[in-house]
Amino acid sequence: MAQWTDGWSRLTVTPNLGALYADTAHIYRAFGIPSVESGRIRVNWTDGATATSVGTGAGAPHTGAAAKVDDTFNLDQAALASQAYTDIGISMMGSSFEAARSAEKAVAAIYDLWVTQLVGATDGNDYELWGAESFFAETAVIAAGMIDTSGGALSTLLTQIDEGLSALPQTGYNLVLCSKKGYGMVKAALRALGGTSLEHTSQSEYGFTALMYSGAFFFVARQMASKATCPTTSEAFYMFNVGPEGCETVVPDTVFEIDGPKKTVGSFNTVWDIALKGQVIYKSPRAAYQLMTQIA
Repeated sequence: MAQWTDGWSRLTVTPNLGALYADTAHIYRAFGIPSVESGRIRVNWTDGATATSVGTGAGAPHTGAAAKVDDTFNLDQAALASQAYTDIGISMMGSSFEAARSAEKAVAAIYDLWVTQLVGATDGNDYELWGAESFFAETAVIAAGMIDTSGGALSTLLTQIDEGLSALPQTGYNLVLCSKKGYGMVKAALRALGGTSLEHTSQSEYGFTALMYSGAFFFVARQMASKATCPTTSEAFYMFNVGPEGCETVVPDTVFEIDGPKKTVGSFNTVWDIALKGQVIYKSPRAAYQLMTQIA
């Protein structure tokens, strides 16, 4: 948490909002302290690369074309916004916690939208995040088959998770997003193997308790419950690698943008717009993996 507080103090003109966001946005915090990126982000991992190997003969030229960054594929900084306000009438009657509670609600709304887009199909343009569904569509790194987890076969789920994690880079660390039901399936599978120990449930490197299995941290993302790609008969597990070959969160020099105050017409409120700016990039085609698991 000390690292996060120090990181936010350098990245935003409103450190109090940054600290509040880092304290509540567990998944965001798990992606690591953001790196600073100015301007637009340009990356396309599926364009311009060939598989030609270097020749082994004496003096043989290297004819393989290097993978290039396509300058026509732009990722905008995502701008996820909400509003905070104070009620002038309450302020006139004396001090209250309303302003602080309003800011907390605004930050919570931004965080909720951040996770929604992270597991969605947004492509990183028009001030949206580059979502996992869009990344999977570009790389096709998706588990092809589904498994039946009925009849005590939950251990098969752990085998599938192990295979998915092995498809990620071996550097950095791994995070897995799943629904509440999928989270419960993993815990049930661990209990079926002999019970959950503290090493599975008491990892707190990010300042809070998280479920851990096979070196990966599991997080509940309720935004996945109604996804079209995850029907009621199946659960999706989104696996992210965070590190030099995985995912990274990048931000401009300032993270939060605040515009206001704005005096609303016909209301006794003073309103501020609060926007979080940043982007998630995938630094290799193996940066993330999707596992679809059938539930009987």
